[in-house]
Amino acid sequence: MIIPVFFALFAVCNSQKLLDLKSFNAGGDTKIDATGPYSIYVSASSDDDALLKQISVKTSDNQVKTLFDLKNHKILVNTGLLQPFAVTTSAVVTSTLNQNQMNQLKGYLYVTTAKQLQNTKGFLVYDVGASEKIQISAGIMPDDVTIVFLNTNYKVQPYQPSTISAWVQAEGSSVNIYEGIPTDADENKDSQIFSNPVTLSGGTSKFFPAVEIFSLNLGSFYVKSHKGVQFVIESSFTDMDNYFTTSRTTTGFYMKPIASPDKKVTIHTGHDNNFNGTTGVNVVGNSANFAVTGPGNWAVTPSTIIQPWSVATIADTLSFETTNSVAGEVFVQYYLIEGAQNIPTTTSLPGRSTTARGVQTTTKSTATVQFLTSMLIPVIGARII
Repeated sequence: MIIPVFFALFAVCNSQKLLDLKSFNAGGDTKIDATGPYSIYVSASSDDDALLKQISVKTSDNQVKTLFDLKNHKILVNTGLLQPFAVTTSAVVTSTLNQNQMNQLKGYLYVTTAKQLQNTKGFLVYDVGASEKIQISAGIMPDDVTIVFLNTNYKVQPYQPSTISAWVQAEGSSVNIYEGIPTDADENKDSQIFSNPVTLSGGTSKFFPAVEIFSLNLGSFYVKSHKGVQFVIESSFTDMDNYFTTSRTTTGFYMKPIASPDKKVTIHTGHDNNFNGTTGVNVVGNSANFAVTGPGNWAVTPSTIIQPWSVATIADTLSFETTNSVAGEVFVQYYLIEGAQNIPTTTSLPGRSTTARGVQTTTKSTATVQFLTSMLIPVIGARII
């Protein structure tokens, strides 16, 4: 059984870190390598509570919390929204477990920056679990909100699943999703794995009122919202293979996780052939060979920056495939834009016009037929008499 370790030690500037619980010393203390003030969050949904109760965080001003306490340190009962545990100067992690017990742990201890600690209304951290509505209301909350999602669910496969559905977003707002944890610095341009408005292949952008259900398999990811968004998230997996889109102009997402087998995934577009349109994808990833088939063929080696592709048509299906890429991961945002209705082709010839619906005579040719008929009828009548 392969259990990928995504973050043995993920450290960025300003002391921010996402630490594996198993990385702390057994039977002793481990100093958290960060300078206060900062906040601590714990996600450990797959770990034994009895083990978590034997590991504590002790601050320099004598605050003490077990990891079990921090795991359940939530704003409201039965929600995933975690409360920050503030550290003024420094802290240590103390464990009474032996090394074998420590090695069983799969959870994370998340250390934020001072700026994130102080952003009490615009910085939120969720432990992904039961189905929950995330509602960032424009006008009630700050215009710019960052939501970090931690997922340590190893009880189902593929591991660490998060399904996002029931997306509601107003035009004029914007949302970007990134892998990992946020820093105090701006993200690199075009490094998002999902966005709305979507960056199109020509460099322009388009807002999509319809967003399809999608799944991610990540230990951490974050959403940056400007002027609000609403969706439902839960720790479950939705297989996108043979998925049927719910709208003809829409955007969706597919992820091939690290350590998962190569496969081909097909999306059914429900396209009406009476209309033209555009199909496009934005691809981010690493250590993978990726291809698109359906309305055209395209292959690429993904990188940390979006690589776009589009074609001026929509087919009945859109397929994604990786090859020789078990160790790689790929993030694919796809979009469909239904265009204008196709107009039947008309071909004009002297004396008549031909369309897809058949032959239509002109006024001149009709008059000629009427004249000849009026001349022939008396003659035919005379012969009969």
